[in-house]
Amino acid sequence: MIAGCGAGWKPGVAGAGDRRGRGNFLAVAGDYVGVDCLACRDAVSARMDGEAEPVPAEVTDAHLLVCAACRSWGELAAEVTRAVLMRAMVPVPDLADRILAAVARLR
Repeated sequence: MIAGCGAGWKPGVAGAGDRRGRGNFLAVAGDYVGVDCLACRDAVSARMDGEAEPVPAEVTDAHLLVCAACRSWGELAAEVTRAVLMRAMVPVPDLADRILAAVARLR
C-alpha cells in the first residue's frame, strides 16, 4: 500500500508512513516525507490523462481511501482538468482555402 500522510503507519518500518518527526527528520532514516503521496498523485494524474499509472490502480485506490490530502488533491485536479477542457470555443476564420492556394503557388 502507498503509505503517505500517516496511512498504514508501522513503527520502525521505512516507507510505512512514520510521520512522528518534522520535515525530513523522521524516526526512519532515509525516508522522505510525502514521497508516497507524490507517487499516488502521479498515479491520479496519469489516470485522469488516460496514461499508464506508475503504480497498480488498486494501490492508488487503497491509498486514496485512507489519505484525505490525496483525495482532496485528486478532486481539485479533476476540477481544474474539467475547467480547462470545458472552456468556450473561440471562433476562428476558415483559412483552408488560403493555405491550399499558397501551397499551390509554391509548387
